Amino acid sequence: MAWKRNVEGMKNHAHHRAQKTRERVDQAITMLVRECKPINFNTVATAAGVTKSYLYTQSDLRLMKVNYFPHQMAITLAENGSLVKNQKS
Repeated sequence: MAWKRNVEGMKNHAHHRAQKTRERVDQAITMLVRECKPINFNTVATAAGVTKSYLYTQSDLRLMKVNYFPHQMAITLAENGSLVKNQKS
């Protein structure tokens, strides 16, 4: 019988670490929105404690940057905590 390497623990740890990193990025974006600060790769990376290269590799974040922010949409947080988009003049 061939010996099989057990890597499940490493896979679980990597998955958990990736989830925590993504949560930090989401929390950083929410904080920047609440403080009405500019949202770009530099500010998000600094606030979340991640590298810009990490942000660039996350396709959904790149799409948000390419499709959403250049249109000068202002994001405000509604009292219920959901994001409300208003057209900026």
